[in-house]
Amino acid sequence: MVAVRVLTVVVGLALVALCGIGVLVAALLERDRFGDRDGEPSTAYLLALAVGLVASFGLPLALSLLVARRAHGDRGGRCGRGWIVGISLAG
Repeated sequence: MVAVRVLTVVVGLALVALCGIGVLVAALLERDRFGDRDGEPSTAYLLALAVGLVASFGLPLALSLLVARRAHGDRGGRCGRGWIVGISLAG
């Protein structure tokens, strides 16, 4: 059962990290007017990308709340959250 939880966390972190990198690259390309060179960057699109970037850090935190607290109680939950958020910020 522990292996399933660990696999869930690892897969979740990998997917969220990839999404976060994609959102960041898309925002940078939009800001540099990669698509429409004559127009200004779309504010609504940049805001949507900002929400996606915030979600890429919020989802690992929510995942750690679910998995770590059930596995190890409150003390282990805090440790797990710190570990997962640290990895997501470093990646």
